[in-house]
Amino acid sequence: GQVVWRGGDVDRFAIEASAAYWDFDLDDLKSHFVRQNSSEPYGEGVRPESGFRLADLLVRLRFPALRLPVTISLDGIHNFEASGSNSGALEAAIAVGSVGTPRTWRAFYMYQYVQRDAVVGAYNTDDWWFHSRYTGHRAGVAVTLLPQVYVQGTFLVQRRLDLTGWLNRITLDLVKMF
Repeated sequence: GQVVWRGGDVDRFAIEASAAYWDFDLDDLKSHFVRQNSSEPYGEGVRPESGFRLADLLVRLRFPALRLPVTISLDGIHNFEASGSNSGALEAAIAVGSVGTPRTWRAFYMYQYVQRDAVVGAYNTDDWWFHSRYTGHRAGVAVTLLPQVYVQGTFLVQRRLDLTGWLNRITLDLVKMF
């Protein structure tokens, strides 16, 4: 379930807040999808050690600055059935500009901290190399080439929480908006 509240004027100052609750049934999840989360032996494979009943709270602010749209967001997740202290995730992001109309651009920065069992790693994201148990920074720039078509370059640095080394990743995406 999800509840969303919106207020204000996007051309001046707008705020959006949402709260969601997710209850995942992972009984038939194949063993190789469990590798991002804590696991326990099950039959001839493994299954998640934790259940996944998540509360997701999001606050987003939108306002113009120097005639450019700015979006700031903060998203927090808590897994009520996580094992140990692996239950939380946080994302903070800022984006300046917009895409969709030719010659428009957007720049963004995002920070994420995701504990091992805060989210279902198999379904969390494809923009980050690790899907749970990590911290990282992601920044990029997008430029609209055609109506609803833009190219985006992204630089990511990410570290698994149980390791000391950082992973660097550069991506270039061609995106069609719908």
